Amino acid sequence: MSRTILLRETLPAIRE
Repeated sequence: MSRTILLRETLPAIRE
């Protein structure tokens, strides 16, 4: 499980 990709998808998600 890549947490790096998870962060990349969560960061922009919570920003919107």
